[in-house]
Amino acid sequence: MANTERRTINEALLAVGEPGKYQLLLLLFIFVPGALTAMQTLVVVFSQAGMGYRCQDEFPALNSTTDGNTTLNSSMMLEYNKCPEDVGLQCSGFTYNSTVFTSTIISEFDLVCGRSWIPTYINVFYMLIRLPAGLVLGQFIDRLGRKKAVLIGLFLQGAIGVASAYSVNVEMYTVFRTLSAIPVIAIWDSLATLLSEVTTPHKRPHILMGMIFAWGTGIVALSPFGYLIRDWRTLQMAISVPSFIFLIAGYWMYDESPHWLYSQGKYKEAQLVVDKIARWNRIPSFQMSSADPAADGDKSEEIQDSGESSLKNSCGRIIKSKTLMAILAVCAFSWLATNMGYTGLAFGLGSLAGDVYLNNLISGVTEFFAYCICFLVIPGGRKLIFVILMIVGGLGLVSSAVVLDFAGHLTWLVILTTMIGRLSLAAGWQIQYLWCLELFPTTIRLTMVQISMMTGHIGSAVAPIINDLPKHITNPTIRKNMISPSVYGVLLIVSGLLAIYLPETNNKALPVSLDSEMTDTKRGFVIIMDTLLEK
Repeated sequence: MANTERRTINEALLAVGEPGKYQLLLLLFIFVPGALTAMQTLVVVFSQAGMGYRCQDEFPALNSTTDGNTTLNSSMMLEYNKCPEDVGLQCSGFTYNSTVFTSTIISEFDLVCGRSWIPTYINVFYMLIRLPAGLVLGQFIDRLGRKKAVLIGLFLQGAIGVASAYSVNVEMYTVFRTLSAIPVIAIWDSLATLLSEVTTPHKRPHILMGMIFAWGTGIVALSPFGYLIRDWRTLQMAISVPSFIFLIAGYWMYDESPHWLYSQGKYKEAQLVVDKIARWNRIPSFQMSSADPAADGDKSEEIQDSGESSLKNSCGRIIKSKTLMAILAVCAFSWLATNMGYTGLAFGLGSLAGDVYLNNLISGVTEFFAYCICFLVIPGGRKLIFVILMIVGGLGLVSSAVVLDFAGHLTWLVILTTMIGRLSLAAGWQIQYLWCLELFPTTIRLTMVQISMMTGHIGSAVAPIINDLPKHITNPTIRKNMISPSVYGVLLIVSGLLAIYLPETNNKALPVSLDSEMTDTKRGFVIIMDTLLEK
């Protein structure tokens, strides 16, 4: 009966799920909450931005100075970013240059000099919690339903964001900033699942690609928000309160997924949603047949028992398969490189030359270009496009490292080369996700992709540390400004070169079983490995 259930609901989606007015309106309703998740993630570009500082005991009479160019007399100018050991004083506190920002967590909690490492590890904690949260929230969304998960996520995002804005110390801020990653994942994954489950299978990639534009919109919108609101607490409030508005509106805007309702035995509710989709799309409805919940339950237990009994055997075969292990290794490395590079560039905008608001706006527009590239090139294949993007992006970042160190005054060139890397990363990430799904057989597909994504989360957690390395290097012979972009660039180039040996999957049948994967994808460096092992 379980197969009948899946066939019945899939037939309903084939009948009414072709993108129409209902799907487009749902995409529109999803857009702002999706953009809010991007704003919550990347608000640290402004809220954790550095501010020029000096020991307030150095020139007590000028502690109210806010202009970085203020002079003491005709021959002396204030010097910022000097720690107590640099000026030979015992500092009772710091004075900050508020020319660009009125207040950030740096000035609020004195996160400079001996405490300058704290923002880095706040970002590390934010990224690390995404690893266990992603695994747990998937089960939470499946158990509770898509709509409820979205509404709970919006409530938590608003509540945690507001609480973060009222933090009284850096420890409190760290806790709430770390926890804020959880609703971001819950909202995004729930909305993506809801959208995919009311759309026909062959149109899902297109409609989900439309949703990803919400992320770029959030990045772009963050620039005017940050420009108009220079205080970090007010900015945090401004991007958190709208979650409560969409929590209330979402109760009426979102329907529960008919696929999820049907899987829970709520056939009448599922039929009502299917009827609504058909009515909004102005097509005939589809009458689904209900199934016997008891029979489905018995069958589910049989399938679960069968799956558990074969799990150890499947794991053993995966480990023994040089083909699968090689593909997994390349995919995992690609996720590591792309996530590390993307996070490093996104969180490092504040230290990039030029105006931080303009840089963030440019990065958001760059994301839009990347998504458009995906729309245009994905039908033509995965392999060649991904390889080109990774190598070009890597060369762009390595070039930015060279320009930054030898011609740092050419701000436009630094930004241009960096954004080439950003564009390649954003586009490559989308192609990589689709390609990895197509590389593995159905029986282990999601498991292999989850393992690959886990390395990506590790890369995201390491990126803030790499960005922070130059601050702790005192050896003048080391070109410290080249470290971060060079690391990201080299990893991307290596990722692109390794991907050359993976098979193309465009317009090819997906592997179904382990046997088909071992037979159909044994090529490239996998063949080389076999030859070396035989010798």
